[in-house]
Amino acid sequence: MLGFLFRSCTRGSVVFGLERAQKRLSLVVPIALAIIFGMLLWTFQDFRVALGVFAIVPFALTGGIVGLLARGLSFSIPAAVGLIALAGVAVLNGVVVANEVRAKVASGWPLEHAVGDGAVYACAQCLLRVRWPRWGSCRWHWRPALAPRCSALSQPWS
Repeated sequence: MLGFLFRSCTRGSVVFGLERAQKRLSLVVPIALAIIFGMLLWTFQDFRVALGVFAIVPFALTGGIVGLLARGLSFSIPAAVGLIALAGVAVLNGVVVANEVRAKVASGWPLEHAVGDGAVYACAQCLLRVRWPRWGSCRWHWRPALAPRCSALSQPWS
């Protein structure tokens, strides 16, 4: 007990909380990525397709880290959780493209044309999926008159 009190006086409990969170995160991130890859294997039943979709993850994480650096933000626990979510969105977009390409190949398209046309067709869906949450959070700032009126929120607090 005295050792805990001594450590908290010298370094602060926030630092110990951060160290515990980093240790936990170093365990959670590989498990999350392994679960994502396992779900891809289960979905596609083909190792090559699953590996091709999962190959998007390093590029997405690299872009996320470059984005953190470009904005001058430090790598923190919330940033790491956001990178995990970014990996999930990247895999989702890869699944959309892979399904479109596989459907075109199954309908008789040559592979080269199926990849090109499937990527272009799925790109619109992926861009809409990425942009929709941002638009949804910003649209009330553009036109406040369109904001929904809630009777519970419009009444003053008593």
